[in-house]
Amino acid sequence: MRGRMLWRGNLCLWWLASGLHLGLSEPPSARAAQGGDGPSPACCLPDGTCRELDEIQCVILGGQPGEPDTDCQSLNCGLDAAACCFPDGQCANLQPQACLSVFGRPQTQGTTCASSTCAATSTACCFPDGQCANLPPTACFTVGGRPQRPGVTCGSLACSDLLQACCFADGHCENLPPSNCLTLLGTPQGTDSECSAADCEQLTVACCLPEGHCEDLLPVTCLSMSGVPGEPESACASDACNSLIWSCCFEDGRCEETGPLACFQAGGLPQQPGTTCDPNPCTPLIGRCCFEDGSCEVMRRRACRAAGGRAGERGTLCDDDACEPQFAACCFPDGTCAELRPRQCQRERGEAGKPGSTCAKSTCAATIDACCLPDGTCEQLRERQCDAAGGAFLPNTACATAECSMP
Repeated sequence: MRGRMLWRGNLCLWWLASGLHLGLSEPPSARAAQGGDGPSPACCLPDGTCRELDEIQCVILGGQPGEPDTDCQSLNCGLDAAACCFPDGQCANLQPQACLSVFGRPQTQGTTCASSTCAATSTACCFPDGQCANLPPTACFTVGGRPQRPGVTCGSLACSDLLQACCFADGHCENLPPSNCLTLLGTPQGTDSECSAADCEQLTVACCLPEGHCEDLLPVTCLSMSGVPGEPESACASDACNSLIWSCCFEDGRCEETGPLACFQAGGLPQQPGTTCDPNPCTPLIGRCCFEDGSCEVMRRRACRAAGGRAGERGTLCDDDACEPQFAACCFPDGTCAELRPRQCQRERGEAGKPGSTCAKSTCAATIDACCLPDGTCEQLRERQCDAAGGAFLPNTACATAECSMP
């Protein structure tokens, strides 16, 4: 408790000392009593802005309080308006923070637009369709254009002159923007290239297609057809694509020799490069799944169990009589019948027939007889149950025909 009181006392002394250090001749309460609630003095904040705040609030925010009775209009916080240059070369006299907020570039303090020259930072921005716009380089890239050298404007440049030679699979060439060339499955030849100097005949390579056969195509055309392009200047030969054909395993254990993409598209799993189907490297992943009604499907073991079936060994098929029905006719002691699983029939104190048997083709004989209870009612019970209940046992009799009366 004593430590807490000392701490509060020290804090109070610090506050009073701070007030005197800031030029307060009297505590704030005394000044308020003498002068009333006057306007707060101006406060210069670290970012150069000015706000009218109480001295303590100004210091807490890291600012510098002005003299009493000063306001922000008469106080210079050291960050006056200066020249602010924009990307298009325009200029405005703004505080640095305001200049940055409108995407300008602040100049040094003391400069004005009258004494500054703002050079435009925008350059010609060429688009794939040949159009041009004067934009800052970053903005040009953002909208899918290609900025040109600094100082180059759309007035002095024709973007259509930036076309490149575009080679096609049949060997012909057209001067097109690079993006248009790629859209048409051509191959751009690079900046400043022209069809008059381009050799499109030598650009084709051996292309191994998913089906396993080979065609001489441009690399970009080969890729567009899901093929694998060969090395530069390669050509199709009898064994050019053999290394891209290997074994493909399916869930039922079948094996086919095909390309990896064709294997995936057919629902298979490609094996290691160079493997063949002789011997068969594939292990079956599916087998028969037997259901309670005797039906059968071929599926994965996990899917079989999730569907409520009994999974067989991998590789087994749904042959005739592969799955026995799990239901059977269940005869109860009172002669009634229900089609249940054998275990369920046993729990219900019934007697199960052969698997697949039905109540329609089964005859259930009653194994209990009528028992006239002391209150005159009748129940189907075994003899010992009837004796235990104090009733009169009527063998080979059903309650429907028994005549029970109270003694």
